[in-house]
Formats: sequence, C-alpha cells, structure tokens
Amino acid sequence: MRGKLALRVGLVILAVDKQMSRFFVGVSADSLRKLRQHVVDQLCEASGGPCYYFGRSMKTVHAGLGITESDWQITVKHLTATMDKFKVPDKERNEILTLFASLKSDIVEKS
Repeated sequence: MRGKLALRVGLVILAVDKQMSRFFVGVSADSLRKLRQHVVDQLCEASGGPCYYFGRSMKTVHAGLGITESDWQITVKHLTATMDKFKVPDKERNEILTLFASLKSDIVEKS
C-alpha cells in the first residue's frame, strides 16, 4: 500500500524536477493521474496482482523521448527517496526496484 502511494507521489516529483520536467510539458493534470495509475497497475500486475495493466508496452510508450542513463538515475533517486519518505517496507521496496529495473532496457534509449 505504501509502495503504491510512493509511486504516485514519485511521478509528481519527477514532473517538477528540473531535468525531468521536459517529459511532462503540456501534460494535463488528468493525463498525469492516468499516467500514475498506469505505473501503479503495471507494477502491481507484474508483482502478482490483483491489478491488470492495459497500457502500451514500455518500449512503445518511451520511444523517441531520448531518455538517457542520467534521466534513469534521477528517476531511481526520486523513487528511492519517496519510498524512504513513506517508509515503504524493505520487501515491497525491493520488489518495486526489481520490477522497475527490469523495464530499463525498454525505457533508456541512449547513454
């Protein structure tokens, strides 16, 4: 439960981060809510449910965005800090980070 909240808050933090905000230019509040729900659903489904992810593949969603290793590291830093803030238990934290790491090759396009 804390992990889901941390993911939702983490996306808001990314949207206002100086380096990462370029990926959220023109995204409405409603679209940001939908994006947050997609992230939660995808990680929930990948960790055994009970959620279902109905969005597009990570490779398709992130194609052409030019996400770099630096962008990835900033995202991981914010996610980790947010999970710290919400005191996400170690087991849940490790599941989230493992699932998140498994998506890296579909998200990061250049070093």
